[in-house]
Amino acid sequence: MSLQLRSGLACSLKVVGVFILLVIPQYSVSFATNSEEELTENQKIIHVLNRLGFGPRLGDIERVKAMGIEAYIEEQLHPASIPDPLADDMLADFTSLEMGLEEILAANLPVPMGRRSRATIFERKRLSEEAEREAAAVTDESGAARFRRMDAEAAVKKETGDEIRVARIIRAVYSERQLHEIMVDFWMNHFNVDFGGEDPFAAHFEQSVIRPGSIGSFENLLMAVAKHPSMLAYLDNWISSAPAEVIEQRLASLKPTLDATEYLQLLERMPFLQQLNGLNENYARALMELHTVGVDGGYTQEDVIEVAKVLTGWTVAPWEITNGREEEGLFVFDPLLHVEGDKTVLGQTIESGGIEEGEQVIRMLAHHPSTARYISTKLVRRFVADDPPAEVVEAASRTFEETGGDIREVLRTIFASPQFLSEVYYQVKIKKPLELVVSALRVVNAEVDRSVGGWGTGRRIIRRMGEDIYNHPAPDGNPDVAGAWINTNALLERLLFANDLANNKLLGVKVDLDTAEKLLTQLDLPRPTSEQIEQFRLLVRQVGSEQGQEMMGQEAMMAPSGEAAAGDEEEFDSRALVVATMLGSPQFQKR
Repeated sequence: MSLQLRSGLACSLKVVGVFILLVIPQYSVSFATNSEEELTENQKIIHVLNRLGFGPRLGDIERVKAMGIEAYIEEQLHPASIPDPLADDMLADFTSLEMGLEEILAANLPVPMGRRSRATIFERKRLSEEAEREAAAVTDESGAARFRRMDAEAAVKKETGDEIRVARIIRAVYSERQLHEIMVDFWMNHFNVDFGGEDPFAAHFEQSVIRPGSIGSFENLLMAVAKHPSMLAYLDNWISSAPAEVIEQRLASLKPTLDATEYLQLLERMPFLQQLNGLNENYARALMELHTVGVDGGYTQEDVIEVAKVLTGWTVAPWEITNGREEEGLFVFDPLLHVEGDKTVLGQTIESGGIEEGEQVIRMLAHHPSTARYISTKLVRRFVADDPPAEVVEAASRTFEETGGDIREVLRTIFASPQFLSEVYYQVKIKKPLELVVSALRVVNAEVDRSVGGWGTGRRIIRRMGEDIYNHPAPDGNPDVAGAWINTNALLERLLFANDLANNKLLGVKVDLDTAEKLLTQLDLPRPTSEQIEQFRLLVRQVGSEQGQEMMGQEAMMAPSGEAAAGDEEEFDSRALVVATMLGSPQFQKR
């Protein structure tokens, strides 16, 4: 399959052995034009709504025009002051969003709490194994009980793992605090953790760390991330330690000093302590390369090793959790694991001092000039252009240093720069999958029925386009440049999504075509010609037919040529096709 995107040329896609030509306007990912024209007021408003949020809903353009762009930006910079009744109401029964770590852990223990509480520390492994055997040995006669158990387990998993993913999309679509949602997405990628599956900690990491700190002090945000069990576990800092022989010596000196309770706690931790294998550099490297100074920030491999030593003892332990296990713990500093002695990081001496060493290094990195430039560059890339203009980066970096890493002030500097509302940088960013799906749902005034899986449909579509919320496998997070998201398969998925959405083919999602047509016109999207609509229809039908054949299997594919197509002929809603063509257009893919 081949795809060409050229100004003034056709987009050529080879589908099931035939070429279908779709003539589209320029699909440019360049970052500058030769035009000296200024943006109109309407374009400026659209630009602000696209950059500070996920695009306008009906009435947003008029509201921003009435209050003024500067006032709207200032309002968005203070999300706590913005009433958000619609999103709050939709999330009212999402109990996991307010759960503490202890509650989350208690809800996800493999052995019922009643049985664990009566067990000794030596019996818990056996109880866990017995519970697994009992679950596997359920007979047909106990089917009702088995289904009740499965429903209960599914409810717990959904509550602590799935709700936060649904909540992210709901907030992006319906929240009035649009800049806040953009910044949550930004920091969740900057401090990426691959939660995998239905990890119960995802909700707590976002709710207790990222959301409160998304438009505040970078130092506070960095410190909170460093002490969260999710980050400690993901990058293995919880198992980073002094050499095994050092720990053995410390244990030998420690045991005679413990009372009975402390000795039992130590016995429970012994399997963990005996498996420690010394220093682990993963988090130390990510802290410098990805979270603060950046790969070009001037640090060396020796600095990485020294930071890793500083952070030994930053681990998790179950001491505050009833019957908790080692991997279920909360953040603690454990001196047993810590490498003692002075360290040198980026030329600065870090005196031996336990947990204070790590806190000192995190503060130092948070305020380092290279961090100011690295974070500012990423923010300018997010809000201005994939190739961040140097003047804006310089201004934002100065503000970062002068304010001690006040993210609100850095954002204010970026939004106040001449480049931000310049015609040169108008619609030069490409929406990543989450942004595209959410912006489309906002445009069509979507009603999503959670009870029949509407939000799950949105998640699956975003994943098919290449972005898996909370499950990016690498510590660097999802990229924020066009090249990562625009390819043949991704573009086809975008076109199919536009068609399915406009034609009400998405499970649990209903669209308002009147609202969509009005708002798409306000966005200055050109109304497609009859020829373009027909080409879009043919393309979607051809690609859909190809996917249908793949799903039907070998028997269906061996049917006489043309038979499947004749049987699958369907009626197309002309208004829906207009909306679908506009949602699938290159202009709507930009922000």
